[in-house]
Amino acid sequence: GRSRVSLFSTEEVMWGGHMCRGFSPTAASPGCSFQELDLSKEAFFFNDTPKEEEWFKAVTESLHPGAKYAKVKLVRLVGILLLLYVRTELAMNISEVEAETVGTGIMGRMGNKGGVAIRFQFHNSTVCVVNAHLAAHPEEYERRNQEVRDICARMQFHPLEPGCPLLAIKEHDVVLWLGDLNYRLEEQDMERVKKLIQTQDFQALHQHDQLKIQREAKLVFEGFQEGEISFQPTYKYNPGSDDWDDSAECRVPAWCDRILWSGKTVSLLSYQSHMALKNSDHKPVSAIFDVGVKVVDKKSYCKAFEGIVRSLDKMENASIPSVTLSKREFLFKDVKYLQLQVESFTISNGPVPCQFEFISKPNEDAYCKPWLIAKPSKGFLMPDSEVVIALELCVNKSTATALNSGEEKLEDILVLHLDRGKDYFLSVSGNYLPSCFGCPIQTLCYMKEPIREMLPEAIRELDVVLHQVMPI
Repeated sequence: GRSRVSLFSTEEVMWGGHMCRGFSPTAASPGCSFQELDLSKEAFFFNDTPKEEEWFKAVTESLHPGAKYAKVKLVRLVGILLLLYVRTELAMNISEVEAETVGTGIMGRMGNKGGVAIRFQFHNSTVCVVNAHLAAHPEEYERRNQEVRDICARMQFHPLEPGCPLLAIKEHDVVLWLGDLNYRLEEQDMERVKKLIQTQDFQALHQHDQLKIQREAKLVFEGFQEGEISFQPTYKYNPGSDDWDDSAECRVPAWCDRILWSGKTVSLLSYQSHMALKNSDHKPVSAIFDVGVKVVDKKSYCKAFEGIVRSLDKMENASIPSVTLSKREFLFKDVKYLQLQVESFTISNGPVPCQFEFISKPNEDAYCKPWLIAKPSKGFLMPDSEVVIALELCVNKSTATALNSGEEKLEDILVLHLDRGKDYFLSVSGNYLPSCFGCPIQTLCYMKEPIREMLPEAIRELDVVLHQVMPI
């Protein structure tokens, strides 16, 4: 998609409300910048000025009546102010709005000079608008270059998502840079300059422009563009007139007020000064841009997203270890005291290396009952390899008593766990043949029939009675 952006920059604080009406009602995002809104000591030391609210109200009321606008953001550093709007029907597409300021004035930090910026995301394109007021005087062009570098280096935006790196000005898709950049003419012969202006030979005069010279030498604003200058210099006039400065300083005319841009999708539609405004010693400049923005097609986005999710799922599933068990249920028949029984099964691995281990169930200390053991109980399998696991069951004196009385049964569930994979459950069961081994001598003396012919409940009851009569 494409959107029209209108920018207006003025040095002075006094200009008529009719000026903003020059913005077309088709402008998606008009913006105004000021460089000397308020230079009082209150604004300088306390960053407080009533003029901010006054000018916000004045600009808002002066926007083109043919469209409705909402404020995107207002940011101010002493007298440097930037104010951006967006058409109300497009406001829902604006997100991630941030503002920052950088002072480059006194001691390289104070806000009498410097820059302010507003960045935002419009649909899926990032935009940064910078308003700067740089050092004055013809001989200070190198300082102005350094101030631009300082603003670019120190202006860092904090992303909304934690953990993401800070955003610099040049990391945006579109950058619009405007303000009183204060670059002058290398040609300082007043009469020659005025003669070129009188004949409207702006192209010849522009060859002496410091900003043009510094940009061509790649010393400042590298990667930025500026439209053709077809208007006379914007500085310095006698306030209230179109007459050049005739004060004691007698400043040579210069294009101090400029608008530049960077971005592959930006087209300049208009770049002009406004001679009708006479309150300042500067003439304001404005520019209208046609900016291409990235707009996501929701249907295509959803389709692509679903395809990516499916691919990721497929990749994830392909990397998950998976094995095949030759057997999951094991039955041990007629188990006798101290007679070892063994059941085996094979773990066959798939294409992903895996580590396996029998793990304990919740609230249990061991992975199996004391009469059972798995050999090996853990190990590592290379792709397409296999291992034989032996389940050994043996009843000894520590486990026979509970089995004789029926308090315990030969039943267990083993959990075979694969690292980064799933769990497999193995069922183990069997029947134990009771014997005198593991049975208390008192109980054996009072049995009236062979132990294997007695019910487990009868053996358990006999044990309880004997413990009460003849405690050990």
